[in-house]
Amino acid sequence: MTLGFITNCSEQDFWFAREHGLELEVTINPPFDVLDNLAQVVELQDRYGVSVASCGVWGAEYLSADAAVAETARALVPRLIDYAAEVGAPTCCIGAGSEQPGRSLSDQVQDFLPLLRRWLDYAEDNDVRLALYNCHWSNFAYRPEAWELIWDALGTTSLGIKFDPTHPFYDGRCYLTELRDWGSKVTHVHAKDTLKIGDQIIYDVPAGMGNIEWGRLIGILNYHGYKGCISMEPHSGPWLGDRRYEGILLGVNYLSNFIL
Repeated sequence: MTLGFITNCSEQDFWFAREHGLELEVTINPPFDVLDNLAQVVELQDRYGVSVASCGVWGAEYLSADAAVAETARALVPRLIDYAAEVGAPTCCIGAGSEQPGRSLSDQVQDFLPLLRRWLDYAEDNDVRLALYNCHWSNFAYRPEAWELIWDALGTTSLGIKFDPTHPFYDGRCYLTELRDWGSKVTHVHAKDTLKIGDQIIYDVPAGMGNIEWGRLIGILNYHGYKGCISMEPHSGPWLGDRRYEGILLGVNYLSNFIL
């Protein structure tokens, strides 16, 4: 396993990653303009010798009832795969589009499968592995009930899962059980923690400061033979501001107890 963090694609991030032996993850959120910075990222990679472990598009509405919105979103995925192939990232993360009111989970899966099959073929042609992220943002396929339908329909597939334990934790599900059952599909992991006291979630904190049981989680990853990156995700409060690098190192140092 390796450790890394989500980058803002700045030169400072590449320098910081090199100095601390970390990999980077490129996340592409609306308005998706990060896809236009490929030449800059490649140049920084060459200069600092830093690997990109994963690229991902969040918040894209592939199944929108607005045809223009859906068309724009769908065009992002081949560009994302091209981006990942160019920077040498082995994994691309996507959602499946927001839940559609009045439609069953099975119907939504059927709507998504033709797109997914096309993207999987394109990813495989470019030596990139496509993965579904497990958060709610523009994504009906964030939980095992959806994964079962998708994997049953696809059969043998290279499709993976980007796993973040805080999302099932927020929903009151057991992230350890989900990872136990689906860990063989995991291709990338996000590491943030969440601080919950009583029934109240206070805020998201660096790995090791909250309620997530990282030792047991990494034990399950080892059980499944996971060799990929665990990527720090600064997510709220001061850890997104002037303490961002401090929070990344706090998470890296804690998780290093379980990774040699």
